[in-house]
Amino acid sequence: MSPLLCFQVLILTISTATQIVAYQDAVSSVCLGNVLRVSVDASILAGKSARVDALNGSDVIPITPFLATQCGYSMTSDPWGNTLLYASLQHCYVQSRGDGTFDTHLQLTTYGKDSGRVHTVSQSCSYSQLAFREILCTNNYMEVSVEHGLPTSEQLKRMTSSVKDVTSSESVPEGMKVHKLEKVVIYTPAEKAFTPMELHRLGYGLYTYPVRLLIRSPYDTTATYSQDVAGVPMAIMTSSLVYKHRWMVSLVKAAAACPTGGVSFTEDLISWRLPRHITPLLSSSSCETLEAYMGIDGQRLDEATMIAQGYSFYVTDTHFVVEVPIGSPYGYYKSHVHEGRYHTTYSIVPMIELLWREMGGSDETRYKVLFPISTPPIPRPPHVQNYTVPEEGMFKIVFGTFLPDVELINITTDSAVMTLAEATANGFDIQEHVFPNGSKAFRLQVPFSHPTAVKGNPNVKTTTYGLHIVFGFLIQPEQTTFSYSSVLEAAVDDTDLASVTGSCDQMNVYITVQYGSQGHNFETVVGGSLLTAELAQQYSFNENGTHFTLTLPFGSPDIAIEAVHSSNVKGRLDVALQNPERTSIITYFSLACSFIISILDCSPNGTIGALAVKLDTVPSLNPGQLSLNDPSCGPSFSDDRFAFFYFRVDTCGTTRAFKDDVMVYENMASLKNDQNIKTQSTTNEEPKYQFVFSCIYSVNATKAYSTMPQSTAPVAEAGVGAFTVQMSLAQVLPVITGTCDDESYYVTVAYGSHGSDFKTIVGKRELTSDLATKYNVRENATHMTMSVPFLSSDAVFTFVLSSAAGGRLDLKVIDPLNNWSLNNFSLACTFPMPLTECHPNGTMIVLALKVESVPNLILSQLTLKDPSCKPMFSSDQFASFSFPVNSCGTTRTFLDGFMVYQNEITMSKQGGVKNVKTTSHPEYRLTISCYYENDDFKMLQFLPEDRSFDRPPQPAFGEMRVRMRLATDVSYNTFYTEEDYPVVEALRRPLYFEVELLESTDPQLVLFLESCWATLEKERLSTPRWDIIVDGCANHDDRYLPSIHPVTADGRVQFPSHFKRFDMKMFAFVQDNVVLKDQIFIHCDTAICDDNKQSDGLCYRRCPSSPENVNELSSVKSSQSSAKYSPKSRAQLSSGRIMLSS
Repeated sequence: MSPLLCFQVLILTISTATQIVAYQDAVSSVCLGNVLRVSVDASILAGKSARVDALNGSDVIPITPFLATQCGYSMTSDPWGNTLLYASLQHCYVQSRGDGTFDTHLQLTTYGKDSGRVHTVSQSCSYSQLAFREILCTNNYMEVSVEHGLPTSEQLKRMTSSVKDVTSSESVPEGMKVHKLEKVVIYTPAEKAFTPMELHRLGYGLYTYPVRLLIRSPYDTTATYSQDVAGVPMAIMTSSLVYKHRWMVSLVKAAAACPTGGVSFTEDLISWRLPRHITPLLSSSSCETLEAYMGIDGQRLDEATMIAQGYSFYVTDTHFVVEVPIGSPYGYYKSHVHEGRYHTTYSIVPMIELLWREMGGSDETRYKVLFPISTPPIPRPPHVQNYTVPEEGMFKIVFGTFLPDVELINITTDSAVMTLAEATANGFDIQEHVFPNGSKAFRLQVPFSHPTAVKGNPNVKTTTYGLHIVFGFLIQPEQTTFSYSSVLEAAVDDTDLASVTGSCDQMNVYITVQYGSQGHNFETVVGGSLLTAELAQQYSFNENGTHFTLTLPFGSPDIAIEAVHSSNVKGRLDVALQNPERTSIITYFSLACSFIISILDCSPNGTIGALAVKLDTVPSLNPGQLSLNDPSCGPSFSDDRFAFFYFRVDTCGTTRAFKDDVMVYENMASLKNDQNIKTQSTTNEEPKYQFVFSCIYSVNATKAYSTMPQSTAPVAEAGVGAFTVQMSLAQVLPVITGTCDDESYYVTVAYGSHGSDFKTIVGKRELTSDLATKYNVRENATHMTMSVPFLSSDAVFTFVLSSAAGGRLDLKVIDPLNNWSLNNFSLACTFPMPLTECHPNGTMIVLALKVESVPNLILSQLTLKDPSCKPMFSSDQFASFSFPVNSCGTTRTFLDGFMVYQNEITMSKQGGVKNVKTTSHPEYRLTISCYYENDDFKMLQFLPEDRSFDRPPQPAFGEMRVRMRLATDVSYNTFYTEEDYPVVEALRRPLYFEVELLESTDPQLVLFLESCWATLEKERLSTPRWDIIVDGCANHDDRYLPSIHPVTADGRVQFPSHFKRFDMKMFAFVQDNVVLKDQIFIHCDTAICDDNKQSDGLCYRRCPSSPENVNELSSVKSSQSSAKYSPKSRAQLSSGRIMLSS
């Protein structure tokens, strides 16, 4: 703040914030040598206007800025209104008693709440030891007081009486002024004469006392000049005053020199240098320093205080040096806005007071400087401390710190700008916290459920919450505003996901869906149908706040029939919960149950009733097109799932055979023409459908048998057995239910009327005592529970995704006496596990799983395309591969702006499968892909078709990063870092840029520099703009032509094709011959190309050899510019600020 502005503020208005420094009295004064200091506490000025007046007898003189400089008043004030007013003891309205006592009377009048309140200051200061010359330097004037040596009236009388020519009439009258100031000669250093009135109009104060002469000068007049003294700039005022008395002329010289610089800063220290020998004030080459003091705010400091505060005051051969720690308590901080960002400065008013005597002389000079210092603006970006605990459902942050002159006035969300009162009313809890040192911080609490928070589900187990807030601040008293933007993010791992459980009886399937912590935020797929309101009504949908239930009859079309047994039909219901966007599966549940149903009736009268059931393995079957051995014998009734045949044993091609003491009648339902199947895949044929059933007649009993032969490809179990009509349907069979988490299957077997008298088959093994221990089996009188890890050898993998795998656990309960199946149960779940990882350094990591469709696979014998690339690790269930993208036969292609790296995991037809014929088992092939795009990372999931033996490609996405750096010279060995910006460079000096593709190890990739340009502002698309590189070539419209440098391999550069280098000359944007701003920003667009495809018009082009040859390539450039190339393969780069040196 300038001296003039300081007084304008004090006189006109002072609008202050909360004080941080409080003086003991509201208005107090103290004598400090040749200066009186008046301290005014902010408490009496806050929010008020004030005026300072000098009292001279009955006169009240308002102190204006002009009068302050002329009469010896100066002032400093901190941002909170604490004010220090300094008055020279030789000010205009001082009352001197002649004994070295100086009386000063001032009054301070405030206006506002206490309108017209007056504070009076009356202070007497004793200062009798005036030196021959007294020099005082303040922030708005410099003052010199010197003994003038002019003859007194008595001396003049004696002088005139000794002159014979002088008559009595020419004697000096009593009371008459003996000397008149005729003119003042100022040296700048040129000589220029002024009358006293002219200097008064320039703001000078000229006063002649009986013994002393005083001249007071502003800094910014034409009568002062600047001079470098021992490396310190100083304002110099040198004058000769011409006094005249009749025939006598006297000449008095007076000079002052005050520092205007000499300050340097480090991160935590202020250093101020004052010349040891101020040569413009010396008539000889050297002087002797008699006293030297350091002080703050005009007051000397003793040694103990200096040590306690960390101050230093020492002398070198050329300077007195004061060192002040930044932040010491006698100074203050102030907030500022610089380029839209929050900065602070630190200010303090140190003092140096000297007393010297020139060598060989007796006259002494007292020299005092009060020198206000402020540091340059220092960036203080607010620090956000995140105290959010996601499980508490609340954003909690503290952001700061700020100085007391900063106020939070509003917040802005994506929807509105709100004052603090409005924000509080809308659910934002904002609190201000003031620290003991006066600084402050703000605390914000917002619930995740707030309408402005953005909710997302990147995966089924994680819910993210985001909130973008812009905080608006105001700096007092300048009313300057700035803002700070913060993005609050939190992720909640949902350990209580929605889950599905189920059970069966002889007629229905019962499903329960528990909502979990996220509530009913999903869609339900039952079988192959989305659970709509209409379907929910059909399935007896019942809901409360925590779950819903469904009841599906066995005959529901959403229950798939997997197998037909002699004693039952095995049906399976699949239930999937998916997110509303239908991009991911939350959980997958499959329940297989056995239903007792009569599928064959052998009547004593020789008629047969047979029910053919459509199986899940033949989804395209039309049951109405089935026929018996005699194609003319079709179903008596059919629908989409069943066909019922009714015929006599001597018709429809029924065969008869005798065996022991029984007659066996047999027929078969099948499709006689494969073209009758609705839809057939040429590459993946469905198995043939053949349903064989038999009636056995004997003297004592009739038995019926139905069989389902093994089909030509793996299908769900068909089974062969006998069904007897003597089985009691009143028996309560064991009921099996189950669920999963991320690691295990959990199964419960309710005993039923059999009790625990049954055998349990887990996968393909009987549950022995050892296996029961392994699976943590627990039993009581009514049921049994077990937990089976999903990696158990008794479970199978059914499908794979890039980030998950599907598994299934089969469990059977068998009657130990008749070996009947009491219940067949299958539980299918999806388990999260990353199977493909694409790393930025070009490494692919893949996990190949053994799937159910290839049960005899030997995983250790899998290889990549290059047969020498084998698994790093293998077990009975999976094999792990890790390899660089440029090895093992990996191919690379460009697709829609992506670089796609692809390989295959395969097995040998002879050696990869145990003990099977190559013609009876599918070949194993797993295609894996990594998709790389610039600065973006994604993973895509896939779900292959059932019974597919060639695993489809597993695409995973990675990132390739490109960076641009500014080198310090043409060697490109050292570079500027982020901390070095802004970088300062002289006009037309070269700037050396390097663009690099990071972390890639693929030598076939080429980095292409498409275009580069400079802007005045940071934004890439701002104007004005100047092109540097155009279509990969230097801009020939630039008179200082940029250069593109070749790159060769060295210790740092492994692949030269991954680098581009160019230089340009430093410049500035000019309009009407005026520099708009002394800064530029450089931006570039790059693309990544395939060295094997040099026909790509974008990435490979020739540049003209000179400006004259530009037209020779115009047609080439035109065609190249139209080449198709996705923006996703490009990177956008920008430099930091580069400034033009003065």
